[in-house]
Amino acid sequence: MKVLSAAGAKYFLNKLKAIFAPNSNFVKSGSEAKAGLVPSPGTTAGTTKYLREDGTWQVPPDNNTTYSNMAAATASAAGKAGLVPAPAAGKQASFLRGDGTWQVPTNTTYSNFVGSGSNAKNGLVPSPGTTAGTTKYLREDGSWQVPPNATYSNFVKSGSGAKNGLVPAPPTTAGTTKYLREDGTWQVPPDNNTTYSNMTAATASAAGKAGLVPAPAAGNQGKFLRGDGTWQTPANTTYSNFVKSGSGAKNGLVPAPPTTAGTTKYLREDGTWQVPPDNNTTYSNFVKSGSGAKNGLVPAPPTTAGTTKYLREDGTWQVPPDNNTTYSAGTAALLTAGTDTANRVWQAKILKEYVKSIVSPSSSIAANGYVKLDSGLIIQWGNHTVSKSQGDKTISFNINFTSACYTVITTASGSSAEYDYFFQIKSYTNSNFIAHLQDVSGYIPDSPICYWVAIGK
Repeated sequence: MKVLSAAGAKYFLNKLKAIFAPNSNFVKSGSEAKAGLVPSPGTTAGTTKYLREDGTWQVPPDNNTTYSNMAAATASAAGKAGLVPAPAAGKQASFLRGDGTWQVPTNTTYSNFVGSGSNAKNGLVPSPGTTAGTTKYLREDGSWQVPPNATYSNFVKSGSGAKNGLVPAPPTTAGTTKYLREDGTWQVPPDNNTTYSNMTAATASAAGKAGLVPAPAAGNQGKFLRGDGTWQTPANTTYSNFVKSGSGAKNGLVPAPPTTAGTTKYLREDGTWQVPPDNNTTYSNFVKSGSGAKNGLVPAPPTTAGTTKYLREDGTWQVPPDNNTTYSAGTAALLTAGTDTANRVWQAKILKEYVKSIVSPSSSIAANGYVKLDSGLIIQWGNHTVSKSQGDKTISFNINFTSACYTVITTASGSSAEYDYFFQIKSYTNSNFIAHLQDVSGYIPDSPICYWVAIGK
C-alpha cells in the first residue's frame, strides 16, 4: 500500500485549489506579480482614472496634452519644439523663420556679372543687344563679341603636340557604339558599361557625386534641378531695371542703351546713358608747392644722364644741398668744451664716461653712501643700529652738507611681526640728525636698526 507524506499531501491540495478555485485579481508589480482579473474601477462613473501597476485606479500625474508655440532660436541658444505660430493675415507668401516669426526670405535679385579682373563678380548675363544674330559670344570683359578666329582644324591627338580643335568626322557607317578616343580615332571603348545611377545630392557639409539626372515627375516641366537632387522652382528671377542713386536706390538690370550705336556713352548713376562731362585724360606737370599746388605728371629729368639729382618740391631736378656722408670722430675734449657744432661720430666709451662725469662726479656707492650731482645736490643714505631703550638717537651723516639739509626720511626694521616701533625725526643739521625711538606696542628688538635717506646741498 502506497501513502503520501505530509509535504506531498500539502502539494496535492494546493494543486487542486488552483484548478478548482475561481479566478482572482492580478497581483501588482513586484517579485510576486501574477496575471489575473482587472479589479473593479469603483462605483463612481468617470473618465480620468487609469489602472496603475499597483492594482489601483488613479488619475495619471501628468495629463497635459496642451502645447504652446515653438520657442524661437537665438544666436546663443537653441529653440524648443512646439506648435507652429499662426501666420497673420497677409503672410501667405512668408516663411517661418528660426526666430519664430513669419518673414519673406532675403532678396535674391542679382545684377550683371563684373568682368574678369581684381573686381570680378558673378551675376546675370548682360543683354546681348537689340540686333538679332548668332555670331557673337559673351566675352570675359562682359561684352558680346565675335571671336577673332572661328575657323578650326581637327584637334591634335594627345602628346607633346596636342592641340584643341574640331571633332573629326565619325565613320560613314551609322552606329552608336564608338566614341572619340584621345588619339583622334573613333573606337568602341574596351569597357562599354554605361549604366549609371542617379546623381548623389549635395548637403551643407558634403559634396554630391556625379550621376544621371533624376527623372522629373509629371508637372515639373517648369522646374529646375537643384543641388539636393530635387526638381524645384527657383526663387524670383524676374528683375526690373536698377533704381537710380538716392534714398530709394535699388539694384537691378542695366537699362537698355540707346538704339543708336556708339562708344562714347556710359551708364550714369541716375539710370541714363550719358557722355561723361570730363573725358580729358591728358595731364600736365604737377604744380610746385605753395597755395596753387596741384598734382600732375613728373617733369622730364635733365637730358644728361646721372644719379645725383632728385625732384624738388618746386618742380626742378636738383642735387640735395647736403650729400656729405663722411664724418670725423669726436673726442672727450670736444665734449668737455661744449662749443663744437660739427656732425661727428662718437665712440660709446667716450659718451659713457662723459655722461658719468655729468651725473655723478663724486659718489660713494655702499650700504652707507652718498652721491653728489653736478647741480650740487647731495643724496645720502645709510642704516645705523641703536640701543633698545626708547629716546633720542643722534646719527651722523656720511658727509656734511655744504649749504643745507633739506629733508630726512627714516624707517625701522625688525625680524618679527610682533615688533611695532618707529623713528621720529626731531631735528637735523648739516652734519647729523636726531631720531626719537618710539615704542608702540611694547615690542622692540634687541638691536633696532634705523634706515634713513637725506637730501641736501
